Amino acid sequence: MNKELESIIMNKELELIIEKHRKMWNWIADKIEEDKGTNPDIDDFGDYKSLYLKSQGYHGYVHYDCFVCDYIIRKHKIYDGKRCYWCLLKWPSTCTKFPCEDTKLEGDDLGLYRRFWTSDDWKEAAKYARLIANLPVNDLYLEGELE
Repeated sequence: MNKELESIIMNKELELIIEKHRKMWNWIADKIEEDKGTNPDIDDFGDYKSLYLKSQGYHGYVHYDCFVCDYIIRKHKIYDGKRCYWCLLKWPSTCTKFPCEDTKLEGDDLGLYRRFWTSDDWKEAAKYARLIANLPVNDLYLEGELE
């Protein structure tokens, strides 16, 4: 396969992963707002990820219930925190290992995903889900330094 065709295929694959990520997190935010924190099947807001994946036929097939983590694990065969270097998303964090959960910022170390998952308020959880849905793509992918 020539390099140009390979690059086009890779870009389409990355676009699909980002699209799946955004669709899932917007669905989660919508569902939380619809439920208003009253869904008896939900113990914590992180359970909405599994609920979405079950509704789409993906449950049990997506590593860490995250399309982005799943892509990196399948593409690079990296199962530990080192996979975060390859993350398709630009998290508001200085942390290189699990930036979704930790920011490493003094006085405010909770990452967006951890804020979402541990939230006590459905409005706050929905807000974090929308922020996660709309995270920008990692600059390294935009510049073609990662694949």
